[in-house]
Amino acid sequence: MTTDVPPGTWELLTRIAEVEAEREAQWLRERRDALKEFRRELPSPAGNTNDARQASRLAHMEEVRARQDQIRRDRARLRAEGELRGTKDLLIAHGLREVLRARGLDKQWPAPPPDQVGVPGRPVGTGNGRVAEIGEVPERLAVRLPDDLVAQARAACYWTSKEAVEGLRAWAAQWGDGPRAVSRALVRVMREGSDEHIDADFLYLHSADGDALAERDALRARVLTLGDLVREAVHLVTTGELPETGLPTSFRG
Repeated sequence: MTTDVPPGTWELLTRIAEVEAEREAQWLRERRDALKEFRRELPSPAGNTNDARQASRLAHMEEVRARQDQIRRDRARLRAEGELRGTKDLLIAHGLREVLRARGLDKQWPAPPPDQVGVPGRPVGTGNGRVAEIGEVPERLAVRLPDDLVAQARAACYWTSKEAVEGLRAWAAQWGDGPRAVSRALVRVMREGSDEHIDADFLYLHSADGDALAERDALRARVLTLGDLVREAVHLVTTGELPETGLPTSFRG
């Protein structure tokens, strides 16, 4: 997936990943060095016959292979747990898990409706205001995340945002989704070619007022997307802190 992040984020993530990659490489070197030492330590055979010595060597090599496999399994496990994170993808995956935990979203969620799984972009009427808060031209960040983590995050977004998205759809059905929304009923009159003169004052009277626009803003603020969570994860990785976003934190229902 891709998301917008502040300028310079890619370079900063690269530097952090290089440090983490060296830490992971050191972890791997220590275990491989220990394995080399073990490989040299041929055990004493149970007897002096050729068969006994051969059996002893075969058993030793089997143990060497078993220890090699254990190193690979341990590395994969520690990467999945976020203890080893020597790539940008691993760093962000670890950050995303921490964000989900911090927000109380790290749990089993009901599966979203099939037609809502993997829908790109933001839900209707939610705009993209949080990206605009970056304040500069953002850069695009591409990240590969584990399928199970993405599924959990998408489900968390869907269920925490469901009520607000439904409210936005109802709002848009009445007012539209432009910058200054206008009553759908008025739009129909205009499209039907009414002879009634529609001046600016009349149009304003049928536009969404301050209370209606404030309601839309409140609904928008309750919508959470996968991009929001990934940006929080990136912020956590690059600053060591969770951002204060006001995004929803738990499922109410």
